[in-house]
Amino acid sequence: MSWILRGELCGLGEQLLFGDHQLYNTLTTSHAMLMIFFFIMPGVMSGLGNLLVPIQMCVPELMFPKVNNLGIWLLVDAYLLIVGSSWIDEGAGTAWTVYPPLSLTGSHAGLSVDVFLISLHAAGGSSLTGAINLLVTTMYARRVHSTLLQTSLYPWAVAITAALLIGVIPVLAGAITMVLSDRSCSTSFYDISSGGDPVLYQHLF
Repeated sequence: MSWILRGELCGLGEQLLFGDHQLYNTLTTSHAMLMIFFFIMPGVMSGLGNLLVPIQMCVPELMFPKVNNLGIWLLVDAYLLIVGSSWIDEGAGTAWTVYPPLSLTGSHAGLSVDVFLISLHAAGGSSLTGAINLLVTTMYARRVHSTLLQTSLYPWAVAITAALLIGVIPVLAGAITMVLSDRSCSTSFYDISSGGDPVLYQHLF
């Protein structure tokens, strides 16, 4: 997908997508979200964390294997939803920030953005389960005769990143829940015509 985006940007005028600007926006949005929420966050945090934290903490595995399993299945569901959102209607072309008013019904009618936002909720839940599991493992699953101060730097980095994720992801989930509410429940958190403020999303984001 990235070679299409690079090919479109490498020269003047329309290169590969034949002037289909919505398709370009959909490809850009899907590419960014897949890289951030389905490659970097799961790969670096949960993937490398699952592999290296138990080794460095001298424990056989993470504290809650079933929570790990839940995170993996949430990630699979979120992946299927976010790929499926590109095929529903004209696709979700809101860019990776999902900023209103571009993500509201006036600019993007149909179900594609709704499915896209639900997939972000599932991906956020997956990241939260992994972060909680890694944080609990680094705090409590260590040898009796050693303390956290005697471990290497990597478990510290994972614990701090997990704590940041636990603080940040619920706020992002609240922001995109308000977008879903504006789209589906006739609220006006971000709708200017009804007294809302799109800058609120920017602050939450």
